Amino acid sequence: MYAKVPAIDGVPQVGTRHLFVGVSISPTEAVCHINDGPLEEGWIELTEQEFRQYVPEPEPIEPEPTEQEIVNAELLLGQAQFLESQAAIEETVAMILLETVGGGA
Repeated sequence: MYAKVPAIDGVPQVGTRHLFVGVSISPTEAVCHINDGPLEEGWIELTEQEFRQYVPEPEPIEPEPTEQEIVNAELLLGQAQFLESQAAIEETVAMILLETVGGGA
C-alpha cells in the first residue's frame, strides 16, 4: 500500500506498520510504501503512480559477472580470434596454390 503520512522532522510516522520505503517530502509529510491495512488518521492513500512521482522505480541492477563467466568469455574471444586467423591463413594458402598451378590472375 502507498500512502502520504505525517512526519516528524521528516521521519514517517507509520506506527507498527512494516515500512518498505519511506521518503520525506517535507518536515511534516512523507510518502511511504507500507504493508496493507486500514488507513490511520491523517494518512492519504496513494496510487503507485502517485507514489512514483516522489520515488522513481529503481533501476534494475545488473549482477557482476562471476570469475568463471569472465574466464569463459575470454576463452570464447580467444577461439573467435583463432578462427579468424585460421580463415585468413586458409585464404592465403588457397591463393598460393592457385598461383602455383597457374590459375592465378
